[in-house]
Amino acid sequence: MLEAYYPMLIYILLSHIAIPLILISLIAFRKNKSVFDLCTKSVLTLLFIVYVLINGYWDLFLHIQSKEVQWVYTMRFAIPILFLFILTIKIYKARRIPFYVPKSALGQAFRGLSVLAALLLLFINISYCKIMFPLIINKPDSFAFVNVNVITMENKNVLNNQTVVVKEGKIYDMGPAEKINMSQDIKTIDGQNKFLIPGLMDLHTHLLRKEDITLFISRGVTTVRNMNGREWHLRMRQYIEDDRFPGPRIYTSGPIVDGANGQTYLKLTTPEDVDNLVKQQKDAGFDYIKVYDGLSREVFNALGDASKKYGIKLVGHVPGSADIYSLALNKLYSIEHCVWNSLTDPYILKEAGIWYCPTIVAFAQRNSKEEVEKLLKQDYMKYIPPSSMQDWENDFKLYGYDLGDTARSQNGRNQLYSLHKAGVRVITGTDSSITLLAPGYSLHQELKELVLAGLTPYGALKASTRDSAEFLGDLENSGTIKKGKRADLVLLNSNPLSTISNTSDQFCVCVNGKWYTSEEFEEILDGMSRFYFAEEFVRDLYNKIMSK
Repeated sequence: MLEAYYPMLIYILLSHIAIPLILISLIAFRKNKSVFDLCTKSVLTLLFIVYVLINGYWDLFLHIQSKEVQWVYTMRFAIPILFLFILTIKIYKARRIPFYVPKSALGQAFRGLSVLAALLLLFINISYCKIMFPLIINKPDSFAFVNVNVITMENKNVLNNQTVVVKEGKIYDMGPAEKINMSQDIKTIDGQNKFLIPGLMDLHTHLLRKEDITLFISRGVTTVRNMNGREWHLRMRQYIEDDRFPGPRIYTSGPIVDGANGQTYLKLTTPEDVDNLVKQQKDAGFDYIKVYDGLSREVFNALGDASKKYGIKLVGHVPGSADIYSLALNKLYSIEHCVWNSLTDPYILKEAGIWYCPTIVAFAQRNSKEEVEKLLKQDYMKYIPPSSMQDWENDFKLYGYDLGDTARSQNGRNQLYSLHKAGVRVITGTDSSITLLAPGYSLHQELKELVLAGLTPYGALKASTRDSAEFLGDLENSGTIKKGKRADLVLLNSNPLSTISNTSDQFCVCVNGKWYTSEEFEEILDGMSRFYFAEEFVRDLYNKIMSK
């Protein structure tokens, strides 16, 4: 498993430590012929040392711990600029490049390549920091959507010609445009012929990289539930809640709990081990215990007892040893993915208050190699990190392209319709970032699947907003558009109640009271995709070397 991270680690070592240090040495070796030479060499060396420390520590730790994000990104941007400025003055004054000149041809070639590589990485870093600035700069605390059509999700009605005022992260006021008084200097966003909906929720995700959080909010997903948590997910959640960096509100289970034959998950084989594990996950700050297929009935029952004892909910797969009555008895709070047996008896599930998260999109993608290749050519796939693409490629090699998902996804739609019709509560989830499921983008595909299953566009949208907020126990703060609630909002160019695919036609996204236009997100994501090429180059080079 660790080998999958070697290329990324090599890239970090090369870009943030090795090549900058080489450049420092090339500058340092040159003899000082004046006080100016000595001073500029000292300043350049000091700048690069600071640059190396900030860059290396940021990529390894600070992206989930730092409380000074804006300062860090400013330094990452400013230091290379200052370095190049001083270097330019030094070259102009000396009328030559101020580097140590080796005597051998090999040494000169090494010097030239090192300088070019270091300068290239400086420009890459400048570009990356520049495109990240729209996310970290201070946005106005107060603004208003004016003349907008509001779909509150309290009901099916559309409120026309409304003004929605946002202040300090909350919906401060809302109502007919002519009845809302605003200060003259407040920033306004024209909502003419546009539709405002609550932020969307993806309640079955796998957060794998820090870039995922930007992908989610860029597509209007303002809340996620991570389904295989680690300690760093808790730090990232706190980091976002402290308003250090914009991202979706994160709920997370602890590490997946499985039986004796589990592959990479926590293995529970005896009921005696259960109490301590549940207590540990609760005390750590996780929101759920996620159970998996291989649990024995005894361990599953013990997990049910311990979860009630410590006040933490069970969610996850249906264990193969379970029956419908043990699901109800142990209060499995949500069933994940499509299942095809008597365990989905709708009336028992409804009476037990068990929610259903079908993730149909996870089974509707892999029907043939041609369909997979077509999907991989979608424009948004360029925003997927190379490391994730490599994981997907490994998955194709292991399991193939055709998983016969056409029948499975249709069965899932049929089952969803039956459960929904019987009154079982439904929430939206996708299983992103699993193979082919791009964070954020896959939720809009799941909404289409819900409509194909027989839900109305309003019903699909309700599952992803109001109902998901109720599931999370956060309906008081989110899920609908109402005065006093958190300002997680999406402004659409078209009405999603007429066609559910209109949820993808976004004008801007407001997350925790900060708003970003689609153009800003497009620039940010394009910059991220350009930045990936360095990692991809090192990965390809590494694979070629290892294959020799």
